[in-house]
Amino acid sequence: MFVPTSLLPGDGVGEFSGSPRLQGIVEASGSTCLVMEHDFGLDQVAEVRARRQLGRGFKVQGNPWAALVAFDSVIVATALGFDTVAVGNERSANFGNGVFLEGAGERLEVNHQFDKSLEFERAMHLYARKYLDPAVYYFSPLQQLWESQIAQIFCSRLRSFQGLFISCNSLGGCQRRSWPEVPPAFRARLAS
Repeated sequence: MFVPTSLLPGDGVGEFSGSPRLQGIVEASGSTCLVMEHDFGLDQVAEVRARRQLGRGFKVQGNPWAALVAFDSVIVATALGFDTVAVGNERSANFGNGVFLEGAGERLEVNHQFDKSLEFERAMHLYARKYLDPAVYYFSPLQQLWESQIAQIFCSRLRSFQGLFISCNSLGGCQRRSWPEVPPAFRARLAS
């Protein structure tokens, strides 16, 4: 019997151990979980910038997270003898943001999710097979689905996870809102 193994590349040291929500997701999945933690040195970057008066209150605004997950996952898979890495990147990552950079006679649309796109997925798969492990298959089974389709599947089939997920796409930052608190009309719209 196949039992999936989850890999959590932590966004900083101690993220998994300090998060009952992440631990609950792994428990609800029934899978084994491997945790890989990173210290991005963001506090040190802010300290150096402040000392050099390069902008007090400077905060690094993200990193190529999905690319980091891709490399972490393939490296761990190779080290532990797994042959498949499945990630959860969806279709909207294939499109830009409507923001354009112009220069040198070119106009390029920005895609802040490029490292979740099908183009990146294909390139990562080829890179991993050529340089890391020719036996590893890297892909996203969600790549052809839009968020609304994923929400429909989530709402109709994965009820045991619904109280564990939150959205961090609000202006006020990450706010926990448990599933029962979401208005029923919104849930119905997501699921239909």
